[in-house]
Amino acid sequence: MSSEFEERSVSGLTRRNLLAGVGIGGLGVSILAACGTATMAPAGEAEEEMAEEQQAEEAPVAEEVTIRYYSWFSERDLGNVEDVMLNPFAEANPGATVELVVAPGSLVGQGIELTTMLAGGVLVDCFMCLAPPLYVRNGLVQPLDDLIKRDNYDMTQFARDGRTTFSSFEGKVYGLTTYHHGEAIALLYNRQLFTDAGVDEPSEDWENSWTWDEFRDTMLQLTKESGGQYTQYGLDRVGINYYPNTPMLWEGAWISDDFQSITCDSPEVIEAYESYIALQLQDRSWPSRDQANENLGEPQRGFTHFTLGKTGVIKMGSWQLGGYRDTTDIDWAFTPFPRAAVSLPEFKIWGYGVGTQSKATDVAWEFVKFHIPEDRWALLTSNIPARLEGAEKFLRDLYEERPGVRVDAFINSLPLGGNGGDPVLVTSAWPRMLEEAVRPLWTDMIAGTVAPADGLKNVKPILENILAEESAG
Repeated sequence: MSSEFEERSVSGLTRRNLLAGVGIGGLGVSILAACGTATMAPAGEAEEEMAEEQQAEEAPVAEEVTIRYYSWFSERDLGNVEDVMLNPFAEANPGATVELVVAPGSLVGQGIELTTMLAGGVLVDCFMCLAPPLYVRNGLVQPLDDLIKRDNYDMTQFARDGRTTFSSFEGKVYGLTTYHHGEAIALLYNRQLFTDAGVDEPSEDWENSWTWDEFRDTMLQLTKESGGQYTQYGLDRVGINYYPNTPMLWEGAWISDDFQSITCDSPEVIEAYESYIALQLQDRSWPSRDQANENLGEPQRGFTHFTLGKTGVIKMGSWQLGGYRDTTDIDWAFTPFPRAAVSLPEFKIWGYGVGTQSKATDVAWEFVKFHIPEDRWALLTSNIPARLEGAEKFLRDLYEERPGVRVDAFINSLPLGGNGGDPVLVTSAWPRMLEEAVRPLWTDMIAGTVAPADGLKNVKPILENILAEESAG
């Protein structure tokens, strides 16, 4: 059984300065240079050597160009990035040199550091466009639409034609999508617990997935109590960072699509939180972590109550793909998310873009494109490729020896979930909103001390003030 089922979040990743390198602008980032090397074939005779030397002196030399590639990497990824990405590009593009600049782990942190670097005269040519509104507002990233049109680049190979919350803004594309990531990319269920409870397994058809009411009823039927103590729960974790995305199943959002208006008090958002919180406060089918540990016992590190067979349904994060593949102690399978207005997974599909101040736009653009046909970005990070064809192959290969997990239910979700969740997540105001308003509100709502309708209406002016202040800044 796998030993890696811990919850984590993108914003919680720690920055690692793992390579000895050159400090830039006092920011403490590290650079790894990867250069192509030129080789010359030997000649057989002296005359031939002289002729070849003369031809070599007269032959045009590939223009030397250096681009800076800025991204966060895990320790393992840093150990592989030269072989997987940098060296193949250098070999295919003589004269091109790629310098790797290691970024901090948080979404907004990268935007802030990029802004600081550019202000200090340090140019970056290529980077993950994590938050297009922030990056566009700060003048960091250039639109790729003209380059896509010029090269007749096929965007239909991606979900939603490559236009997601994390790659586009105001109708323009700012990043080519590379791989899927998310806190709740799939939903898993324990087949044996469903059988024992006498309830039908959920459909694997996303267009006819179980409704929210059916899901809620099933969670109740899977929840068992004996002698005043719960011995089994229907629902396990929904994810540390998933609750801001809760409204997406009801087609609601915290902010409007144009990022101008706070919409957290809309009927869709209110219904979303009322529905989720009812699972815990009314039905008792979804426990808090403390409640689960108190009733079911605290699982050892590396395990969850789901992997121990004590909960019926759990979400899966993108870092858990291999862990669940290797989990054979329980009979689990994939299922669509319950349908409120829609049924969707929470995929973020990261896009890589080209900096506005790049002096080598064409080379940076080639660098972004180069790694997509062979899914090198995804291969490096062990994530699902953004290309739909590559993603299907990746998942079929990954679960080839687990035919009972219904991998088609997972694969068929890929064209649906590429938008990435609530647009508020990519605004510069989100970190303050989360800390000053959203997280405290969630704590109060899930504790039952404030009703969702009241809390969401009360928090709206706070969020509006934060949005105005950040926009003015």
